[in-house]
Amino acid sequence: MSKGNWKKARTIHIVSQESKLGNLQVIVHQLADDRIELQKQLKENLTDEQKQEIREQLAVMDKSLSDKIKDIEKTKKDGIVSLGTYLNVMKNIFNALQRYNPALYIETIDFQEFHLNEQSAILD
Repeated sequence: MSKGNWKKARTIHIVSQESKLGNLQVIVHQLADDRIELQKQLKENLTDEQKQEIREQLAVMDKSLSDKIKDIEKTKKDGIVSLGTYLNVMKNIFNALQRYNPALYIETIDFQEFHLNEQSAILD
């Protein structure tokens, strides 16, 4: 990443991840709606061959739904940092603040404790 482009890179990453998650959720909802419609068709007066064809379509949809739900879970998980990583990043930030402006660092000690306790509860 070139110097000064970190904001753009961060924004692209966040938007990309949110977009992927949104797209996957739309696909899951559509597959679920389609599956409900096929399930309703099974209750109609159909030949055994037609019912078997619908059951096969349902099996394919079930596999696809399962895969998409796993993709959603993975995408959500990919967007979450571990507590250890978060603590290391915050330690680096506050150490840099201490070197840059010791007085400001001292003023933020209560905030540091509050923030890290809050994030520990969220990420743990």
